[in-house]
Amino acid sequence: NKALVVAGAFVGCSGIILTLVMCRAMNRSVQHVLLGGFGEGSATQIKPTKNDGEEQGSVKTVSAEDVVDTLTDSKSVIIVPGYGMAVAKAQHSIAELTSRLRARGIQVRFAIHPVAGRMPGHMNVLLAEANVPYDITLSMDDINADFPETDTVLILGGNDIVNPGAQTDPDSPIAGMPVLEVWKAKQTIVMKRSLRVGYAGVDNPLFIKPNNSMYLGDAKQSTEKLVQLLGEAAPALVDVDIENLGKAEVKVDKFFEQIPKLQEEAFMKLGVVKEVTENERKVAIVPEGAKRLLKAGIQVVVETSAGDGGDFFDSQYREMGCQILESAQEVYESVDVVVKIREPTTHPVTGLHEIDMLAEGMTMISFVGPRFDSGKDLMNRAVERGVNLLAVDAIPRISRAQSLDVLSSQAKIAGYHAVIQAANTYQRFLNGEVTAAGSFPATKVLVIGAGVAGLAAIGAASNLGAVVHAFDTRLETKEQVESLGGEFLVLEFGEEDGGDKAGYAKVMSDSFYEKEMEMFREQAKECQIIITTAAIPGRKAPVLIKEDAVDAMKAGSVIIDLAGASGGNCELTKPGETIVTPKGVTVIGTDMTNQAMSWQASTMYSNNIINLFDILAKEKKFNIDMDDTVVRGMTTVYEKKITFPPPESVTTTTAAPTKRPEPTMEHVAKEPKESIWEQRVFDLAPLGEFVLLLNAAIFFGIVAAYAPVSFTQQLGYFILAGFLGYYLIWNVEPALFSPLMSTSNALSGVVILGGMLMVSNDTGSPASTLGCVATGVAAINVYGGFGVSYRMLLMFKK
Repeated sequence: NKALVVAGAFVGCSGIILTLVMCRAMNRSVQHVLLGGFGEGSATQIKPTKNDGEEQGSVKTVSAEDVVDTLTDSKSVIIVPGYGMAVAKAQHSIAELTSRLRARGIQVRFAIHPVAGRMPGHMNVLLAEANVPYDITLSMDDINADFPETDTVLILGGNDIVNPGAQTDPDSPIAGMPVLEVWKAKQTIVMKRSLRVGYAGVDNPLFIKPNNSMYLGDAKQSTEKLVQLLGEAAPALVDVDIENLGKAEVKVDKFFEQIPKLQEEAFMKLGVVKEVTENERKVAIVPEGAKRLLKAGIQVVVETSAGDGGDFFDSQYREMGCQILESAQEVYESVDVVVKIREPTTHPVTGLHEIDMLAEGMTMISFVGPRFDSGKDLMNRAVERGVNLLAVDAIPRISRAQSLDVLSSQAKIAGYHAVIQAANTYQRFLNGEVTAAGSFPATKVLVIGAGVAGLAAIGAASNLGAVVHAFDTRLETKEQVESLGGEFLVLEFGEEDGGDKAGYAKVMSDSFYEKEMEMFREQAKECQIIITTAAIPGRKAPVLIKEDAVDAMKAGSVIIDLAGASGGNCELTKPGETIVTPKGVTVIGTDMTNQAMSWQASTMYSNNIINLFDILAKEKKFNIDMDDTVVRGMTTVYEKKITFPPPESVTTTTAAPTKRPEPTMEHVAKEPKESIWEQRVFDLAPLGEFVLLLNAAIFFGIVAAYAPVSFTQQLGYFILAGFLGYYLIWNVEPALFSPLMSTSNALSGVVILGGMLMVSNDTGSPASTLGCVATGVAAINVYGGFGVSYRMLLMFKK
């Protein structure tokens, strides 16, 4: 009996909690869901007309070919699975579609609504079964903020979970229900069998929004058609059958046949010159990038040997349709826009400043350093020459500009290379090793600064097995550090915050720095590798590692100072040099120019620039649109006027610490009336709580007066098991509710104990026979429930 009571309490708790979770996800009370409903069912057809004041429009349907064109033209896609996917069993088809889109370099993620499907976690299990990577499956709360920056959202069999009426129509039966805000994306495509309403029985205004299209048909068949049209996931350039080599079919890129025509139709010329800064090996546009630009109508003109330092040779540029000229002067005279990497300077051959080599009205895109005095001199020179100057190091740190952010792409390489360089210099295992030749502890690494470079260093060091500690004045980076395997060092110092409105580190107080350096001195005694990345835009890098901290490190230890270009974070750093202290500590003063990985750095910079031209050269025309946030933020000189710094509204980013506003419903005019049960009694507690307490007191009074002792004991077991079940089950992630219910189902098989007791009766008696049957059925329930749970949990492994 005790076992039955405890198991029953667990099963009851899981069911009750599941009900509460679903009610909360629908913003409904338990009574409303159990006794009422949403609408009139799912048999109603969407209404063709609307009342006055309601949104009006027409439904636009598209074909499978149109959907494929939209998906392949997108850079980011979010797929919203709904109950329709489960009914059609389309999860494997959608997984294959995801694989093929990702093979094309398209970012694909899944947005899961808490009540999509039969229960929370239903969609997660189906996607996990189809081997969709768990790390691209995100909950509603995690992904809702990303819809405005998403190119295409594909809704697969979902209706009420994406209905904007929940936010815009206070009279709607689903008003207030949290929904996936898909309509904020640039384009939405809804895959449904028909235009019928969903469970709530209400119209969905999403269907008639101008940025929405309807792809009607069976979910599985429609998805399989999309997969078929997308072709192979990773098509090879040449497909050769060794046994039938002479009959092999060779797939040739049609681009090479179209080069002459594309060159004729090009609407502008983009110049790429060889960098003249000493030891600079990178190039602004790589051959593969030139191919993409020519397809977009931009002819690339390259100075001979401009890419040799990064292993990009003239022959590769010619193959991609580029024009090769013998000198930088010829390039400057024949193009409309010049793109560089390093800041413009005096050209060693012509003796002219690179800005002065441009004709009036032309545009240069490069690093400028507008916050420094040298950058201000460049801006003044550009004004005098009448040249537009765009600074790639001033691109705003907003979600939309992530694909253009050259600082992030170059910093990522620098952080990765810093770990490789440190490991090579340190000449010891980074991971712990236990061998026949001895035991070697893991290397301890300290990373100062958790920006892009710091996070890349943390990830690389963790992957190599090192024990990584990290520090940043911006506490919001703590979760990022820990997600990469690092331990975040927290410096308790009142309310002082280390981030500015642009998301960069800011200057801290002197007392804060003293506390910082005291902490670093203690860390230096334990760590063998220190990587510093702390920099403040427009200022000298703060000195964080004093000489006494360096002296505290063990002989053979290494310091990689990535802030060397702005003075260095270590007191002993000499920019561009490697020194060894008398106590055997190597200090390498480097920067983030990535000369040691020039191929990788050039390729990523080139991709950033090409993505930038998607904004600058819309509709086959080069245009510096000062109304565009990204363009306004990076434009330092325009039409002979200095435009830097931009307005604060442009530079403010979500990376800055801000207080999250309380969620509100859009356009809700009516205030909800307070329920009678919510009214407070004597200003102590709501009436509902008083009634509940009174009923509980009456119940326990009756139990105490009339119930036998055995019942009281069983009731006590039930209450204690209920509390335990509540605290165990409530903390389960919604994505795992399906395995949870399967486990609960297995626990309900505890009735096997009763069957086993019945078997002990006289052989052949009805009680014994029924006991055998009950034991067999309960055994199936137990073993099957745990087996299914185990199988489902295995699906969620990354």
